[in-house]
Amino acid sequence: GIRGNASNGKLQWNTTLYRIDLRNLLVSRRTALDQFVGVNAGRTQHDGLEVQLNYDWIRSESFQLNTFLNYTLNDFIFKEFVDEDSDFSGNQLTGVPDQILNMGLDFNSKFGFYGNINFQHAGSQPITDSNSLFSDAYQLTNIKIGYQRRIFSQVKLSLFFGVNNVFDEQYASQILINASSFGGNAPRYFYPGNPTNYFGGLNINYSF
Repeated sequence: GIRGNASNGKLQWNTTLYRIDLRNLLVSRRTALDQFVGVNAGRTQHDGLEVQLNYDWIRSESFQLNTFLNYTLNDFIFKEFVDEDSDFSGNQLTGVPDQILNMGLDFNSKFGFYGNINFQHAGSQPITDSNSLFSDAYQLTNIKIGYQRRIFSQVKLSLFFGVNNVFDEQYASQILINASSFGGNAPRYFYPGNPTNYFGGLNINYSF
């Protein structure tokens, strides 16, 4: 890996390239409703790239504005994996997105206003060891704004409001890999995430 900074410290960056050679990895098998066993997947190879960038656009006593970006590229495969009569060697590792991106903007001011915008991208991922079924990639955008003020020397007030999944993306927030069917029902691989939803709150902090 390598890391550093530029532009008088406004830009900070960190990059890591890695390989992990793992032996005797255990993967889950669903044998009954809410019952799982571990299966030895033999040898897997995990190659990856991680990048982190932070930039301070405005950095003063009255206002701060910065952006961040975190990116992960995954190339995880089964090197040797034979399960009874099935040979999954060379397939992508189950339940690992091919890439993940998280980026956003944060601001804060001495007048009390603060907030952030966050964008997340999750790539597709195999959900069966045979790689016959993949989940779809998805993107989420979340926004939060707030106002905080010290109303007394010992009391701090914070009022905030936000929106999650701004563009009402349809996505699976949870995935069950290698799901099996029971009772004549189709396997349930996907558990849907929340649609556009709103939140707000009021925090009162008292310091002794």
